[in-house]
Amino acid sequence: MLTKKKPDGTWSCQGVDFGEVGKINKNLYGALCKLRDYEKSGFEPDDLDRVKENIHIGSKIEGYVVFGVWNDCCIAKNRKAPEPYVVWEIDSDGFGVRFGRYFERFQQAQKCFYHAAIASRPNKTEYWKK
Repeated sequence: MLTKKKPDGTWSCQGVDFGEVGKINKNLYGALCKLRDYEKSGFEPDDLDRVKENIHIGSKIEGYVVFGVWNDCCIAKNRKAPEPYVVWEIDSDGFGVRFGRYFERFQQAQKCFYHAAIASRPNKTEYWKK
C-alpha cells in the first residue's frame, strides 16, 4: 500500500511530501485522495474487471438498465419495452439473472421489488472477491 493512515486520522503517501497545507497541487491531492480511498476498499487491480461484470446499478441486461439492487434482486427499466419495468432474481454467482417479472407500471414493479428483497435473507456476498 502506498498510503498510510495514522491513529490521529492524518495520512500520508509514500514518496510524496505534502509539505505545508495549501502548497501541494489540488489536482495531485485529489488523485492521492482517490488512491487512499481505493486502497482502503481492499480491491486489487484485477478485481475491477470482475466488479464491472457483476450485476450492479447501471448494468444492461436484455435492453433493460438496472437502477436498483438489493440482496439477490434487481429492478430495471427499458422505456421502449411494452412492459418497461422488470424485477429479476440475481444468479447465485452475481453475474447473471434468472426468473423475472415484467410490469407496465413503476408502482407495481416497485412493490414486487420491495417484497422480493425483503423476503430474501440479507446477502453480503462480495462476488468480485476471490
